[in-house]
Amino acid sequence: ARYQTGIDPYIDVVTAQNTLLTDQELVVTVQVNQMTGAVALIEALGGGWDISQLPSPHEVSKRPTREETAIQH
Repeated sequence: ARYQTGIDPYIDVVTAQNTLLTDQELVVTVQVNQMTGAVALIEALGGGWDISQLPSPHEVSKRPTREETAIQH
């Protein structure tokens, strides 16, 4: 809105979009690290897992919503 009204230059829009994308990538990286750590912990404690407990391919490939990837301040 600020760009459309002429208050901010377009470079600010591009910078904000780049920051959002970088933060969303960080969220995914953290989630992968959490899952990997959980698996390593379970294995280290001598546990295992049942294939029926794994998410379906649809659940894994589902695109997260904006709310799910939003950075909380």
